[in-house]
Amino acid sequence: MHQDTQKRNVALDYLKTIAVVYVVILHVNGYVAAFYQKENYSVFAKYLYYLLEATAIPSIHLFVLIGSYFMISKTSSLKSFIRVYSQTWLITIFGLLVACFIVPKELSIGGVFLSIFPFSQRAYWFVSTYLVLILLSPFLNVVISNVSNRELCKLTGVLFVLTCVLPFISLGVFVKSVSVWSKDSLLLFVLLYFMAAVIKKNETLIESFGKNWLFGYMIMVVLLFLAVLILSKIKLLNGKEMYLFQYASPLVVMEGLCLFNYFISLNNSMKDKNRPSLVKWVCTASLFVYLIHMHPVFKNLYTKYAILSYIDVNSAFYIFGVLLTVIVVVLVSTFLGCCIFGPVSKRIESVIWWAVNKARLYLLSKV
Repeated sequence: MHQDTQKRNVALDYLKTIAVVYVVILHVNGYVAAFYQKENYSVFAKYLYYLLEATAIPSIHLFVLIGSYFMISKTSSLKSFIRVYSQTWLITIFGLLVACFIVPKELSIGGVFLSIFPFSQRAYWFVSTYLVLILLSPFLNVVISNVSNRELCKLTGVLFVLTCVLPFISLGVFVKSVSVWSKDSLLLFVLLYFMAAVIKKNETLIESFGKNWLFGYMIMVVLLFLAVLILSKIKLLNGKEMYLFQYASPLVVMEGLCLFNYFISLNNSMKDKNRPSLVKWVCTASLFVYLIHMHPVFKNLYTKYAILSYIDVNSAFYIFGVLLTVIVVVLVSTFLGCCIFGPVSKRIESVIWWAVNKARLYLLSKV
């Protein structure tokens, strides 16, 4: 979730803000469904639930596309890796300290170990996979820079078919497992990386479609929404409709791609001086927002005081409760990220980077 500040794309800052809101919508929507169960929703509330899912489902894709778009031109990935890891480690340790005061009886040895080593059990599946993508990026860039535009498009197309299309056509997802479509698939992230490369190499062509990309995104939202409603009515497939929202679903991937391309086409018409301060803050704290709202301690807090108190799954006001919770979570997490965790993580990052450079110089002196 990093961005190259030397070549700031203002439109992508707006898109990153949207992606932050989307990812919190997905999780709050999911937490409500897990607690109340969709079978207990009113008909209208269930429709709103599906509509929110269909609208916000490409949030992770947007983050990967934005990060990949800027990583493509980089030759080193170590600094980005250290930044992401230091921010994640800081939040997990802080969450552990908060848990010691709030719920000390619920602490376990496994929980403490997981907080100190957050990627040992893939607690943050997105960050874990994204870190691997960062490490792979220099090697992927070698491939991208040494193939023609046509060959890159072919390679991306093959990856799309293998990762998304074939599992969808086989309909195995409705019969057996969804392992091929698992949300932590590194193959999906690599696919999105190559998609970002194709977009960057064909930016003029992408920009020529303009608002058509936005219409494409809206069409994909409607298609997903209607498909889920139809599948939920088919007795044989009842309960399987949410598999359409798997991250590697071709509908979801194309939805995210359309929205990303729309904001790429907007870049030349947006100026940095017109960018609201809130957008700057949310972009700066984007990873912190993800980490904070996903942490078990903080999740339990807003579940207890927001989801269980203000969200009614039996009325049309369901969507207002969800959106209000999302706004509060995003604003509080952004404030914590910018004012508290951000400065601390920069200090941690600088210390780690200093240690890495010292180790590098020592090894070079021994060679």
